[in-house]
Amino acid sequence: MSRRSGQRGSVCVVGTKYIGRYRVDVPGQIKRARRTVLIANTNQITKPQAKRWLAKFIEEQGINDSTHLVRSQSPVVTFDLAARGWREHHLIANKKPSSQRSMSCELNKHILPRLKDTPLDEITYPVVRGLIQMWQKEGLSRKSIKNLFGIVRAIYNFQLDETAQRGKPALSPWLVKWKKVAPPKTVQREHPTFYRCADGSHRECREGSDVSRAVRFGSRYWSTSRRIVRVEG
Repeated sequence: MSRRSGQRGSVCVVGTKYIGRYRVDVPGQIKRARRTVLIANTNQITKPQAKRWLAKFIEEQGINDSTHLVRSQSPVVTFDLAARGWREHHLIANKKPSSQRSMSCELNKHILPRLKDTPLDEITYPVVRGLIQMWQKEGLSRKSIKNLFGIVRAIYNFQLDETAQRGKPALSPWLVKWKKVAPPKTVQREHPTFYRCADGSHRECREGSDVSRAVRFGSRYWSTSRRIVRVEG
């Protein structure tokens, strides 16, 4: 187990798709586990190109590196274990009491029930997207979801720093970007603005009109050569 020979994986055709097969070291297991990855449709690239794609993918994953093997032999660090350390050594030690209460409440209510037993190195894009979808179903606002995302990222990075300082194999850097998983912003419909005509009637202020430009520049009145009318929002 101290050394692993390099691998390039194998490519097979399933239906109309190229499928890549390779093996990875798994914590607690002596033998490598089999993994598969979808490469592309057969009408998009050739098989040699698919093989080169798989070899590059395996290299980027670091599967052939010695650090990957050592990390697989290390005890599994769950999110719950990392959260305890973060709360004790960072949240309580460095944050104000009000922040301690609010962040602990968010952690216990919205995060731990879903990530408690999840290995820290398995918190990837699919996991985070699933979390955000569940938080949306709970009716949480975009701002609240961003705060929860920040707590998950903070706990991960805290554990990353802790293992690096102790000389143990470090986790991979946090790669999940908020802008790639953020829910869409809610577009609020603006209420129409009306202006009063000289005869006392009201008309809607259309975009691009002189009245609209007057409102945009903060004017409450719109003047013409004949009359001055009050703009009403």
